[in-house]
Amino acid sequence: MALRMLLYLSQTVKDYLQENRLNVHSKKQIILPTPEFYVIYTGEDKKGNRTIKLSDTYKEKQDLPQLELTINIIETSYQHKIIWQYIEFCRILNEQAKKYGYTKEMIEETIKICTDEDILKEYLSKRKKEVMSIMSTLFSQEEVTKFVIEEEREEAKKEGMQKERVGIAQRLLKLNISIDDIIKATGLDKETINTLL
Repeated sequence: MALRMLLYLSQTVKDYLQENRLNVHSKKQIILPTPEFYVIYTGEDKKGNRTIKLSDTYKEKQDLPQLELTINIIETSYQHKIIWQYIEFCRILNEQAKKYGYTKEMIEETIKICTDEDILKEYLSKRKKEVMSIMSTLFSQEEVTKFVIEEEREEAKKEGMQKERVGIAQRLLKLNISIDDIIKATGLDKETINTLL
């Protein structure tokens, strides 16, 4: 878990530097936000609040390792009401996403169920519009990302097909097949085939 957290931290810092256009090679010292690491434990085996350290994974133990990362483990129960409610909110959101997809209906239904079941009720009642707006933006961005990825896949597929047709045309030219027959066989235009001569 500590190693995963280190990898998450690394990616988060990288994203932070890019978003804020900070250059790691600059002579000026870069000031980063102070990180804090928490894991919410939802399992049944309660051991009390504790910590996990990256140095626990080191082969050779040192009193003061040069690289340390301490993760605070928070065990949830109804006593940690706000954390428990947030976890329930996420669980309900995931259920509604499976049911409705990433739609406005999913968001509305999640908020309705949560307020009916007294999960983050006060917060959701006071800030329903804000929550709707934020969640719509998040899921809209997710849909845009999916669309862009799909578009790039299609483009790569077309490029691959084009390369394949050019390869076929080259082989047919070596067999002294006429340009007109190659056009019919591959769907390439005359100019493209002439560039292969």
